[in-house]
Parts: sequence; C-alpha cells; structure tokens
Amino acid sequence: LESLGKAASLKVTELSVKNLREVSFAGANLSLVPILGSCIPQAAVERVSDFKGSDLAFMMHAVSRLSDNPGEYLPLLENAVLPHVPTLTPLGLRYIAMTWAKVPASDRNL
Repeated sequence: LESLGKAASLKVTELSVKNLREVSFAGANLSLVPILGSCIPQAAVERVSDFKGSDLAFMMHAVSRLSDNPGEYLPLLENAVLPHVPTLTPLGLRYIAMTWAKVPASDRNL
C-alpha cells in the first residue's frame, strides 16, 4: 500500500477530477495519510475550479480526513462550495456536515 500511495502522490497533478476523488477516498480509508496527507489537499485547492458542487463537498470531507492541517485547505473549499449548497444532494450536505464535525471550530471560517 505504501508504494501505491507514493506512486499516486507523484502522479497527483496528472489525475482527473474523478481519479483525484477516488485516490483521496482510498487514501483516507487505507490510512495513507502520511503519504497523501499534503499532496491530495493541495491538489484539490489548486484545482478547485474543476470541481462541481457535490465534488467540492466530497473533497472537503476527504481533506478533513487526509490532512494534518485541514484549516490550511478548507477555507478555500468552503468558499467554493457555498454557491452550490442549494443544489447539493443530501449526500453532499452530509459530507459538509461530517467535515465540520471533524474539524475543530477554530479552523472553520464560516
């Protein structure tokens, strides 16, 4: 798993939005935080305009699980997802709620 995580971290800039979502989900579930904990959140922030509303909500949740310092990345993702809130699915809203439940209140800008 470690070599897979390292390979993904080297290719993160080449991943499509869909693949970035899949790698972030797998990384969080497979405890690859030490390897993917900074490159995935950074890639999400750099490509924030590529994501749609539900993807942004999912990436907020993934960043909160992957990053040791989610407060560094979440404000930009939160601001990007706000215009999409009225159109989010219940699952997208759930991802946002789980993000806010995980991240300490001092890290939230909303």
